[in-house]
Amino acid sequence: MDRAAAESILRTRGWLAGQPRGFQAALLRQARPVALDTGQAAYRIEDEPGGMYGLAAGALGVLVGEGGRAPRLAHVARPGAWLGHGPLMAGGRRVLGLRAMEPTVALLVPLAALQALALDSAEATRAFAVLVNANMGLLTTAVSDLLIPRRS
Repeated sequence: MDRAAAESILRTRGWLAGQPRGFQAALLRQARPVALDTGQAAYRIEDEPGGMYGLAAGALGVLVGEGGRAPRLAHVARPGAWLGHGPLMAGGRRVLGLRAMEPTVALLVPLAALQALALDSAEATRAFAVLVNANMGLLTTAVSDLLIPRRS
């Protein structure tokens, strides 16, 4: 998949599709294509801070593993998803992992570029907050699926 095709997918699906065109252009201008083979990690839990991935093709598994526990698959993201915003919002090391579940193409926006966008524009800061809110919804769904149903 070429860069133009990846950008087209990310402009029309998921979080970025709902953001202003100027922000879309500014974000994508900073992105670089990344291809991952099945099983390859984009990043691991406890990795150094890094950028954000926009998924254009394939699937990325989101891995959790708190307190030294072995990483476990919590969600499978599909094209249009944006993942890896934690270091932008909170700093620090990665608290989740991302692994390709099949051959995958993503656009990676480096952390420094994300930080510059957020500092430069209230519109960008709002857009990143919308992403955090959307991904929190995924977390809520995953937790809900794990809860023990109440028995009457």
